[in-house]
Amino acid sequence: MSKNLTSFFKENYKNNNLYFDEYMDNCLYSKFGFFNTEVVRSSKEGDFLTSPEVSEYFGLIIANFINEKINDGDILEVGAGTGSLAEEIVKHVDKNLYLLERSKTALANLKNKKFQAEEKPEQFSDKKIDIIYMNELLDNVPCSIGVHKDNKWYEKIIITNKEKFEYDLAEIREENYEWIKKYNLQPMEGVELEIQLNSEKLLNNFIDIFNPKYFLIFEEALTPSPFIIIVFPSMFVLFIMSTILGLYLWRIYQKDK
Repeated sequence: MSKNLTSFFKENYKNNNLYFDEYMDNCLYSKFGFFNTEVVRSSKEGDFLTSPEVSEYFGLIIANFINEKINDGDILEVGAGTGSLAEEIVKHVDKNLYLLERSKTALANLKNKKFQAEEKPEQFSDKKIDIIYMNELLDNVPCSIGVHKDNKWYEKIIITNKEKFEYDLAEIREENYEWIKKYNLQPMEGVELEIQLNSEKLLNNFIDIFNPKYFLIFEEALTPSPFIIIVFPSMFVLFIMSTILGLYLWRIYQKDK
């Protein structure tokens, strides 16, 4: 953690303990957070690369899907980063493309590239969005950490009023406890649970605002299956796990040639 970010926590949360998701949110998106430094993080000059920076085929196959599935509607990319995926999409798709990006550094970069980019989905609520897609976004949505101890659920918190930050446990918040019960998640001794309520809220918010026909979600994950399909009323949602997506997409591309 940078000295600026550490000082930020000590100045703003001196007498407050933070739940893990609050801590993670500040580490990523506050004034001195990971995504708000001078460099766009998902770039060759930054800290990591995703599929669009590696190959043009990633964007090409998504563009083929868009062209096949919609005629009149518009497109929304969530978490556009460097804009590399959007740049491939606009080469092959003759439809309006709107971008969302929470990182102020990346957002400024996207606007410099003349994309229609904003920070919040409400800013595009007047658009007819038929397809939403996002790549490697959900792992950047702050999660809570559940810990089961002595037959009871707790949440991990961060104590910030000491010289060195420390973890501790606190009573679990009701909505997080309800989320665990909703999915019937059983505790395992010694295993911490990622409570992904914030991701669920995020996705539901996009559905409520835009009611898209298709929702494509690309995430890196270790799974025996390349994709998981979830069907909502009047909408198709496809989660594609990008650890094995490259080979899968290449086979589709060769087949279509």
